[in-house]
Amino acid sequence: MCDGCHHPDFVKAKEPDHVGEGYPTSCETCHTEKGWDPSSFDHDKSWPLTGDHALASCASCHSDKVYAGKSKLCVSCHQDDYDGAGDPDHVTLGLPTTCADCHGTQDWATNSFTGHAAIWPLVGKHADATCQSCHAEGYKGTTTVCDGCHHPDFVKAKEPDHVGEGYPTSCETCHTETGWDPSSFDHDKSWPLTGDHALASCASCHSDKVYAGKSKLCVSCHQKDYDETTEPDHGALGTPLTCQVCHGTTDWAPAQFGGHDDLWPLLGKHADATCESCHATGYADTPTTCDGCHHEDYLGAESVDHVAKGFPLTCEKCHAETGWTPATFDHDLVWPLTGAHAPAACESCHAGSVYSGTPTTCNGCHAPDYASATSPSHTDWNLSTECQTCHTTSAWPPAEFPASVHNTRFLISGNTNHKEFGCTDCHKTSSYADWICVSCHTGKHEINKMNAKHLGDVSKYASTMAAAATPDLGCKSCHPKGQE
Repeated sequence: MCDGCHHPDFVKAKEPDHVGEGYPTSCETCHTEKGWDPSSFDHDKSWPLTGDHALASCASCHSDKVYAGKSKLCVSCHQDDYDGAGDPDHVTLGLPTTCADCHGTQDWATNSFTGHAAIWPLVGKHADATCQSCHAEGYKGTTTVCDGCHHPDFVKAKEPDHVGEGYPTSCETCHTETGWDPSSFDHDKSWPLTGDHALASCASCHSDKVYAGKSKLCVSCHQKDYDETTEPDHGALGTPLTCQVCHGTTDWAPAQFGGHDDLWPLLGKHADATCESCHATGYADTPTTCDGCHHEDYLGAESVDHVAKGFPLTCEKCHAETGWTPATFDHDLVWPLTGAHAPAACESCHAGSVYSGTPTTCNGCHAPDYASATSPSHTDWNLSTECQTCHTTSAWPPAEFPASVHNTRFLISGNTNHKEFGCTDCHKTSSYADWICVSCHTGKHEINKMNAKHLGDVSKYASTMAAAATPDLGCKSCHPKGQE
């Protein structure tokens, strides 16, 4: 070993004093065989010498003459610095002894604690604050809420009075770390401040000192306005408490109920009517039928006595919202008024002042005409009660008896020539029941000739003129449809 020969050199070495500073006798650690100078110990391999450490003497760190296994903890050399630190007082504040967390090797004054962002980012005014301003009582358990440090600021704030007005202590709701002013609470996120609300003081809505969970119902602030309103009297009329339905935030007047069209469109005279005219007894359960409001008008109608005539209560059938007159009942929607029906008086069809359930078939009104008809007798002939088969609304005559119906009683179409004749050719009198074949079929059909021809051969043939003159007993007995 080197020291076996060079111990005298070790003993006499004074720069540095190897014996006095307790250097190890392992010469090869620092020297080579080329010479004592320069020494070649590479301190960076065990502890990099940076900042003030690079300028320090070996003895300043190895005063205990311990080189091998020397502690690498800062506090092993700097405990006295830790204990004597007063700005801040490390011992009193309970700061950790891991000096490197806050200090570099350049000097103590340069604070380089890098872990603060993970706990509480230092931005805005916090970046310029001293450690003691937040850690006056130590570093362990330091509060992480604004009010934990700033409660005194909260208490002394007067514009506005935070305590007096019951503001929440969550400073970050209104303030940022750049400063107390301007406050940055975004009211629109919870309740947009528009119209007069934008000009109101906080206390005007939060006089109860309630901010969190504050009711958003208009009436929660405006119940007094509702109770004292007289135009119209909201309480007496039972107006709903949803103020925003009729009012905006700019002012109470003008009020504009925006949802009326969804319930009842305000047209014509209704558009000019006051609310009370329809809502005199309140807003809940207001009638939605005309008669619900206008029954008195119905009872008092003079130009046409609605009650006496039994008019229906569906006002809209005859009237529009522009006014009671002119009445506009469209009869064509129920029964088109054509021909003689058009000038007829209402009572002629609606006898007894009955409009509901009025018949919509001809016979419903004209059964007496049917029963009294004699030319021909509708009852004797058992004609259809569907008057429109032969008649129009213009008048009873002329009637158009369809050939298809005539054919069921006496054939006038097909393989005979009867279709060429008019009604009066066969029906010589006003009675259509009075017709005789031989009145037309003369000559070879003269009754005596017919008797001579038929008597012996046709058992049903009537032998007298009287019998032949009765259609059912004469020719028509064998020729019921006028066929040969």
